[in-house]
Formats: sequence, C-alpha cells, structure tokens
Amino acid sequence: MLPYLYNFATIILLLVAGIIYGAYWLFISFSIEFETSFTNGELDIDKIIARKRRKRLATVKCKDAQAFGQYKESEHQQAAYKTRIIACDDPKSDNVWYMVVEHNTLGRTLAVFNANEKLLKAMKTYLPKTLVFENFVKKADWLIFPSGDAPARFAAAGRLEYFL
Repeated sequence: MLPYLYNFATIILLLVAGIIYGAYWLFISFSIEFETSFTNGELDIDKIIARKRRKRLATVKCKDAQAFGQYKESEHQQAAYKTRIIACDDPKSDNVWYMVVEHNTLGRTLAVFNANEKLLKAMKTYLPKTLVFENFVKKADWLIFPSGDAPARFAAAGRLEYFL
C-alpha cells in the first residue's frame, strides 16, 4: 500500500508544480507593451508580450496613408475599418496619433500609436503633403500674412517647405 501512496503523492506534487508554472506564465503574459519603429517610410508596429516574445502586428507605409492625425476615440467609433490596431498606452492621452491605410492583407486599417516629436518629424517627409499640411501647419503660421493669398505665392515660389 505504501508504494502506491508515494506514486500518488508524486503525481499530486507534479500536478501542483504544473499549475503554479502555468499560473506564472499566465500572469506574466498580461505584461504587454507596444513598440513602433520607423524606417524608410514604413511604420512597424510590434506587440511585446512578457518582455520576451515579439509579434509584428503590422507594417504600414506612410505614403499610402489616407488619413492621419491626433486620435480622438469618438471620431472613429462609427467608422468602418476591417482591422483596428490599438498600440498605445492610453487612447485618451495627448501623444496618441492615428493613421488609416489600405493594407495588402489587413484591408482598411486604423493604426493607433504613441508618437513623440522625433517620430512625427521623421514621418512628415513620407506622408502625403495634404496630410502634413492639415496636421502640422499651425494656424498661427497663417496669421503672419494679412492677405489670404500669401501661402499661394510661397507655393508658387517653391518655398512652401517653410510651413512644413
């Protein structure tokens, strides 16, 4: 009878150890971070799980952006997107930006991400100029011109980069 008791105790001990190990992995899997990297006009969005595993969520090309700007959750709730990638700490913070692109495999995609000034500055050169003009030209820049045709004169002279 005693050998059976040792076998039973060993099985219980291994089972408890397996449950503890599984609970540990489940607990650390809740540690999720997002990383964005920008290279040659492509924004890579990665999900880092437990600071060990990395999963590429998407790679989007800035030149293909259909919309871009600071993210406001209320503006995108009713919009039809095939894929939504929310890769930010808090969607309500100030440094959260969005980009809408037509992705090859993901379809019409909304990518929401945290962006600092360095990332935004690098993205400006690859985004369509209409989106750059809408998002980065401050209204104060227009105030220096008393007449409304001054930006057109600068564009004709090839000096529109001043505003961008």
